[in-house]
Amino acid sequence: MGIADDMGSLRQEITDADYQRQEFFSETKQNVSDFIADCAAERRNVAAEQKQIAAECKVERKRAVAELKDASEALVAGYTADRQEMSAECMAERKKSVAELKDATEALITGYTADRQEMSAECMAERKQFVAELKDASDALIAGYTADRQEMSAECMAERKKSVAELKDASDALIIDFATERQKMTAELKAETTEYITNLKNYTDTLLDDYSDERTAMRKAWRGAPQISKPQTQEPVVVKIPVPTKIEPEPVIETEPEVIAESTVQILPEIQIESGGNGDEQNEPEVSVSDEMMELKSKMLDQVIRSTDGISLTEIGDKLGVEWRKLIRPARDLLENEQVLKVDVNYFPK
Repeated sequence: MGIADDMGSLRQEITDADYQRQEFFSETKQNVSDFIADCAAERRNVAAEQKQIAAECKVERKRAVAELKDASEALVAGYTADRQEMSAECMAERKKSVAELKDATEALITGYTADRQEMSAECMAERKQFVAELKDASDALIAGYTADRQEMSAECMAERKKSVAELKDASDALIIDFATERQKMTAELKAETTEYITNLKNYTDTLLDDYSDERTAMRKAWRGAPQISKPQTQEPVVVKIPVPTKIEPEPVIETEPEVIAESTVQILPEIQIESGGNGDEQNEPEVSVSDEMMELKSKMLDQVIRSTDGISLTEIGDKLGVEWRKLIRPARDLLENEQVLKVDVNYFPK
């Protein structure tokens, strides 16, 4: 009964790991408290130093403001005198420039008026001549285009009728070939499916007969009472039993539900039976593994994608309204297909 012993050892290792984790949390809490006290003392010292520096800066700032005020008043007085002198000179220069600009503008306007009248007469004559030539060329182009369009329309109509007839003949031939090929492929697929289902059923019945005693021993080992011992450094052994259908374990009174629930995620997805087995579960109804598994997998992936902070199987089961153990196999398939990422007991989108 090697697997039964491994199951009991795994339960003991889970209990030891929980004990070790509680000790680690206590030590971490004490270290954080000491660090917070040190930070508070350092903050008070820094506040005192900053207060002293602020007082010194205030005295220095008052002295600098007084010096800056005296220098600013001297600069303003000198700037006022210079501005008044420059304003008088600029006013005289502006009046002289305005008079010269006015004379030059009047001379330009007089010359521009005469030139514009002459250019307007020449442009009017050229525009009339261009419009007449453009009209004659347009009439000639329209007449030629009309004749070419009628000829091309007749040729296109004949080509279109010929192409439609050829396309109809080719489509009819393809439809006939497709119908014949589909009937042949349907018959072959039906024969292959029947043979595959028969072989799969025979293989499943053989596996169920072989694993009946082993399943009973594993159930007894799993129900054993946990014992707290010193933590060990040995790596936990994960036992995986590839059986094609799923078993619903009987309810067990658990002293620490969270620890047991987390550990069963690593073992139970591989243990599955049908109603045709030889063990204690002979009266259980048959479970459909195809459509139900695909639907659960799709709903579970949707919940993981919506939860950016991670979500456990228990939380997913509560949201979907199903037992969390039914999500173990879909979770394993999603991990194998690299569609999700598992950290501790939470699942994250990949």
